[in-house]
Amino acid sequence: MTEYEEVQREKKRWEKNTLKEQLARRSERKQGFSSGSGPKQLYLPPEKEEYLYNLGFPGEYPYTRGVQATMYRGRLWTMRQYAGFGTYPDMFFPARVLRNFFAYYHVAAPLTSG
Repeated sequence: MTEYEEVQREKKRWEKNTLKEQLARRSERKQGFSSGSGPKQLYLPPEKEEYLYNLGFPGEYPYTRGVQATMYRGRLWTMRQYAGFGTYPDMFFPARVLRNFFAYYHVAAPLTSG
């Protein structure tokens, strides 16, 4: 079996398992182009070595094509919280600056909201 045939077989498996499960939970938006045609569900290369190893399918590990099988068509806006500033040590810099500011000016730091 060539890699292209394996990709086609894996695509059918993905449609039957991952995509079907995702569509059962949340339908996707139907979107069309001005030409009247719509986007494909999944774009695959014609024949490419190591496609499955390097890229995979949406909604499946290693999530290089996204965490949702339907991508943005099923979940239009996905908001995630972001915490941190650069590298691990840089993440604590704003807290150090504030701590030093409050210590220098002898101000009680507002650490609680109550």
